[in-house]
Amino acid sequence: MPLDQHWDENEEETGGEMTFIEHLEELRWHIIRALAAIIVFTVLAFAFHNEIWNGIILAPSRPDFWTYRKLCDLAQIVNAPDLCVQKIDFILINREMTGQFMMAITYSFFIGLSLAFPYAFWELWRFIKPGLRDVEISASRGSVFWVTLLFFCGVTFGYLWSVPWPLISLLILRLMNPFKIR
Repeated sequence: MPLDQHWDENEEETGGEMTFIEHLEELRWHIIRALAAIIVFTVLAFAFHNEIWNGIILAPSRPDFWTYRKLCDLAQIVNAPDLCVQKIDFILINREMTGQFMMAITYSFFIGLSLAFPYAFWELWRFIKPGLRDVEISASRGSVFWVTLLFFCGVTFGYLWSVPWPLISLLILRLMNPFKIR
C-alpha cells in the first residue's frame, strides 16, 4: 500500500456504516436525480429545437460563423484571401419518413445531456464523497468546478474548431471535383 494511503486501523468512524442495500438505495436516488435533470434539459432543448437547429447546429454551415470570420480576419493579416470562406453550398437531404423528428430528438438528448452534465457529475460526487477520508476530500476540493469547466471548454473547442474544418475540407474537395455531387 502506498504511504500516502496509510489507513489507521484505530481510526474512529464519524458516521454509521451503511449496508450494501442502503448504498444501492442511495446510489439509486442519485442516479434518478441526475436522470431527471437530463430529461428536463432534453425536454427544454426539444421545445426550442427550431432555434437550436438553425442558430447552433447549422451555424457552421453559414459563412458568418465565428470561426470563418476569424479566418477572414487572419486572411487579411497574412494576405491570403483563400482562407476567407465566402459561400458554403450546404444541402441537407432526408431519406426517411421520421428522419427529421428522430434528428430533433437525438440532438435534444445530447444537448440535454451536455447541459445537465455539471449536475449529474455533482450527484456522482455527492455519492462518492462520504466514503472518502478528510485527506482525500481536501485533495479533490474543487473537482466538480474543474471537471465542468474542462468539459465545457472541450465542447466549445469541438464546436468552434473541430466542426468547421471538416466542412471547409469537404467544400474544397467539392470545388476541385469535376463531377456533380447529388
